[in-house]
Amino acid sequence: MNKPLAVAATSVLALAVAGVVASLWQNEEPERDGKPVRHWVRQLRSNNASDQAQAVAVLASMGEAAVPSMIKALQARDSRLKQALLRFSQKGPLFHIRTVNRVRMRAGAGLVLRGIGPAAKKAVPALVETLGDSEEFVADLAEHALVRIGMESVACLTGALLHPSDQVRRKASVALGRLGDAARSSAPRLVLALRDRDARVRATAASSLGKIGAVPNNTVPGLTGCLKDQAGAVRENAAASLAGFGEDALEAVPPLTQALADSSDSVRVNAANALGKIGSAAKEGVPGLVGNLAHASAIVRASAALALGRIGPEASVAAPALLVALGNPDALTRRNAA
Repeated sequence: MNKPLAVAATSVLALAVAGVVASLWQNEEPERDGKPVRHWVRQLRSNNASDQAQAVAVLASMGEAAVPSMIKALQARDSRLKQALLRFSQKGPLFHIRTVNRVRMRAGAGLVLRGIGPAAKKAVPALVETLGDSEEFVADLAEHALVRIGMESVACLTGALLHPSDQVRRKASVALGRLGDAARSSAPRLVLALRDRDARVRATAASSLGKIGAVPNNTVPGLTGCLKDQAGAVRENAAASLAGFGEDALEAVPPLTQALADSSDSVRVNAANALGKIGSAAKEGVPGLVGNLAHASAIVRASAALALGRIGPEASVAAPALLVALGNPDALTRRNAA
């Protein structure tokens, strides 16, 4: 090829490459209302609530095209130097404003991704990391977005139950519970989370296992073991979740019976409800339920009366105590004893 032809070919190639680059740049910068996505991302940091709300609405309406920018927005953080300055100085309002703006950007990104919903599935890993945000309301927005995205979030949330951050593990277990049946595959990992070092993680895992339609095989034994947990919230949630398994929670009857004497009224109430849901096979719990008919707490008395009614003829020995309960000053107790 002679020199002029080579130069011409090179020029044509350069123009083609430039065209491709320009095309890619345009694809990376979608517009809405005549303004590129970066404009709306910047507006997420606005101190004006109306402006921020407008940016959230516009970006959410852009759908999947806005997701890459929202992933970057979720990662907006102050430098280590600025964090150190903020930690040791409360006199710099400028630093405070900038920090708040970055928080607003992360919060706005969470709102946008929640609005986009399932089409924002590529943001799931970034949202899961945001569950550990230092600003808990930002972490909550990330949780809401993950739930809104739906089933595409389940695998990553399940993996997050092994995350080093207690907060991430806790919020991941909450999100899985809110996803309901869609998160059924996470049950084995949630059962393991019942032994987490953090009591709040154990409590949320126990609650979520009652919401996802988990099979009883491994779930019921795990929840039963939680009835002996030192943390009242764990015992309370475990008893509440066991109620959802009905007769499939038969093996939990002895520990549930013991839980009728728990120091927490809430645990007593949930244990009584679980025994009632198990039905006639829970007759072992009848003496404890009869004892709770005289408890100082009205809700404990009422739940005991209701459970005895559900157990049916197997609770016939409770008849005298139920007759006494008919004269109780609490209307709910009287109604449940009838």
